[in-house]
Amino acid sequence: MPEPVHYTSKEYDHGAGAYVVIHDNRHEIQSSKTISAILYYLVLILVYAALLALVIVMRLSDNNYSPPGGNYIFQPSKTPSSDSVPFDISTTEFRADVAHEYLRYLARTPHAFGSEANIENVKYLSAALNNLKKLADQNGVKMEIIESDPTIVTSVDTRKVKDYSTTKKLNNATSSYVEGGNVLARIIGLNGSEDNSILLSSHLDSQLVSPGATDDGINGAVMLEIVRHIIFNRLKSTVVFNFNNGEEIGLYGALGFMHHPWSETVKAFINIEGAGAGGRALVFRASNSDVINRYSKRTKGFVTKWRPHANVFANDAFKLGLISSDTDYTVYASYGIPGLDIAFYERRSVYHTESDSIENVPIGSVHQVGTVVLNAIKAMSDDEKYMASPRGKTDGIAIYYDVLGRFMVNHSFRIMEVIYIVLLVIIIIGTIVTRIYSRRSLSTEKDSTLTGTDVRSMYIPSMAIVRGCIFTSIAAIVSLVFSLCIGLLLGKVNFFVIYGYMFVVLATHAFGNLIGIGLVLYLWMFLEGKIKGNSFLHNRFIISRVATYSQLFIWWIAMLGGLLLAIIKGAGVLYYTSYFGIFSILAATWACFIEPAATKFRVTRFISWFFKLIIAIAIPLIICFDLAGTLVHGMAQTVIDGTGAVTVHLMFGIFTTASLIVSMPFLATPGKKHLGRLLLVFLLVFIGLILSCCFIKPFTKYSPSHVYFSGDLNLDSKVENTTILANNKFANIVDAMNKKFPQNSRSYESVGNAEPERYRGEWIGDSNFAKSFNDSNTALPSYKISKDIPDNFPGATLNKNNGVLVTISAPHSYGCMLTTDDTHAYSYVLHQYGISDAESNYTITATPSNVTDTIYPSDTTKFISFDHRDVPEGCCQNINMLTRRTNSEWIVYLEHYGDGFGDIELKCYYSEFGPFMPPVGVINSTIVGTSQTMGDMHGGLGLLSLTQKMSIN
Repeated sequence: MPEPVHYTSKEYDHGAGAYVVIHDNRHEIQSSKTISAILYYLVLILVYAALLALVIVMRLSDNNYSPPGGNYIFQPSKTPSSDSVPFDISTTEFRADVAHEYLRYLARTPHAFGSEANIENVKYLSAALNNLKKLADQNGVKMEIIESDPTIVTSVDTRKVKDYSTTKKLNNATSSYVEGGNVLARIIGLNGSEDNSILLSSHLDSQLVSPGATDDGINGAVMLEIVRHIIFNRLKSTVVFNFNNGEEIGLYGALGFMHHPWSETVKAFINIEGAGAGGRALVFRASNSDVINRYSKRTKGFVTKWRPHANVFANDAFKLGLISSDTDYTVYASYGIPGLDIAFYERRSVYHTESDSIENVPIGSVHQVGTVVLNAIKAMSDDEKYMASPRGKTDGIAIYYDVLGRFMVNHSFRIMEVIYIVLLVIIIIGTIVTRIYSRRSLSTEKDSTLTGTDVRSMYIPSMAIVRGCIFTSIAAIVSLVFSLCIGLLLGKVNFFVIYGYMFVVLATHAFGNLIGIGLVLYLWMFLEGKIKGNSFLHNRFIISRVATYSQLFIWWIAMLGGLLLAIIKGAGVLYYTSYFGIFSILAATWACFIEPAATKFRVTRFISWFFKLIIAIAIPLIICFDLAGTLVHGMAQTVIDGTGAVTVHLMFGIFTTASLIVSMPFLATPGKKHLGRLLLVFLLVFIGLILSCCFIKPFTKYSPSHVYFSGDLNLDSKVENTTILANNKFANIVDAMNKKFPQNSRSYESVGNAEPERYRGEWIGDSNFAKSFNDSNTALPSYKISKDIPDNFPGATLNKNNGVLVTISAPHSYGCMLTTDDTHAYSYVLHQYGISDAESNYTITATPSNVTDTIYPSDTTKFISFDHRDVPEGCCQNINMLTRRTNSEWIVYLEHYGDGFGDIELKCYYSEFGPFMPPVGVINSTIVGTSQTMGDMHGGLGLLSLTQKMSIN
């Protein structure tokens, strides 16, 4: 379409005293430019919206589930089940509805390590496995079950020992004595070999107050259904199943397995976890490219609707310290077994709370994790060369990510580094070549002869491109500064808004970034218009082309950063910059060689602009939007665990800036005046969003405030102390507690902003803890001391004359901690007593062991282990004692250096809040239907502790 014809007429101007030419169509021209600007901006917005919608729709479809044949065996229910007898069916394929039915029982109530509910779940899993073994026997499949793992081990996590890396001393360490409570099974593969097996692991214990539906009941239920699937769909390799017990209190189930003989047969592992509620299970960590390659390879006919979900970002977040929680992956990898860490991560707001219930687990999540795990096991098993080769490295050096849950991209860091280097070189060489070529194509030697009408010239003055690179860089910096300011403001005014309204906050960052980028672009266009003799660059299409070239510089810098991060830190999260780099090269090529020829007519000019838009942003934004979605779900709600809010805001800003900086060439096209009008619209939207973020209440039923309870009964002073912490004010709970325990001294205050638990209440006096023990006929913790060390004493000693045996009894505790102020020669638990037949004898006799299944692998850089015969001298200042037995008894050997024992404290923990903790009932009855939920601090042994000083003369 040709440019519009300028119709003119002559009228007599009395002021001028002559006839002058009047342009009658000036309003039509202005109107046409406005319509054109609206069209350009509308298309730009629609393309962004379409790409965002594509990512959202594709991701939401990941969790859709339809049972085989459209018929459910069990109709999904959101209510827990109390049926302790596992069902017995013989379906031959993986069914999410069957796994979901298992989950209804496993997640019926909190089942922390050692609790009655935990023991019942162990029995349920054992019964379900025995039902499956009957199917295996009927089909000629060899299946073995160990219903109660016999291993017992004392271990030390050396990461928590001060100066251990240099001193190798354990004086200030905490040793953990753990009696195994795992349920193990394995299905022997078609090759008949027990060696080179694949380990599948999840933990069967929950946090203290949590039903543990996603953490980690869903995966235990999925493992049961995977057992059934493998019975009817045989694999070449043996598969070992570890339903491990004790992950929540220190990764002890995985440590126990590593001391079981089956661990020596494992070639690779898959650990499946949960840190939220439903959603998609993500590969958080991968040991090497070999294991992620098998995850990425779809096996034909083995599973339906395979929806992989993986991203190296999570791996890097662990490396860079952005994620502080830990999983059993750490244990297996530290002992040299490569594998995958797969975990749910969405809705972290219910992680380790009473809201992690069956109600919040969609059946589609069950199917997604089941199919990706089955597919990975099949791919590993089918690769005989891989299974027969030595164990691979466990250093996590690999790049991997899925694209919209439809396929995987994975390669080594070396390939990523080569890609970066090639793109960096291409941009440099390409820039030089095109500068030479475009200069030669110029019809004149003088840059100054170019005017605003020479839009078909390929040549752009060098200084114009330099200015473009400078202003584009400034725009990116200003955008990030805007995000920093947003983070600082919201962190001060409404800290938890990013927790409760993550996508509103993300939109706030996006519009703040648009304003920052737009203002810099406006300033650039304004200054270009002020440069004398620069009419060529007054043209908006030329500015757009310069901005396109400037993108090369921005992404060259970003890719250089990605290369350095990969080399120095071994982190690959900036892989997305390579997509922006590739397509900025293509867009710049289009702008150089195609766009000048398409400027003659409005239609061709618009078509060229549109194609350049699609080339520049379509693929990069799909990758970036998808990664940003994972980031938002994975990081926004970690602020409630202590992650810095400003850090999360900055991460939001990095991805929104990356997504929007590429719009600069297209924002410039309609011209400076229309850009200014658009910025006013952006400003109004931003003001609305930022005000909403400042004043909206951050906590909802979907993203509740966490309320934490802890109680202590001092057995020496008889004083009972109840402490309640919360992220938000809890006046309702304070009133209820004051009515229930009016005799207690109390305090309720804000404790500042240093921790996410902003409010604290304390009640000192009598919270009916001791009364509850008396009413339930449960004995309080007690101990006996003997200085008569037998001549045949099997434990390590220096001088038995300085030693004592302490027998500790704490019924229904399952976990006690013994702490010494002084450094002793030895402090350890006798292993024999814990596994003797005479469990009911409250005796000081150290009976010999009747179980020999515990093995001792070589110590690692993170964990060391031993039994009472080879305890390192000086170990350990603290003894953590965990038992699987209800009567909860231990024998401890203590030996000093001749200077006495000093002060020793015994603290026993209780997790069953029903019988022993009346304040918990008050809290639960008060917060029903509110935006509050009971939570639990990570890694606690119990909600209630009973403390006493030990007197040893």
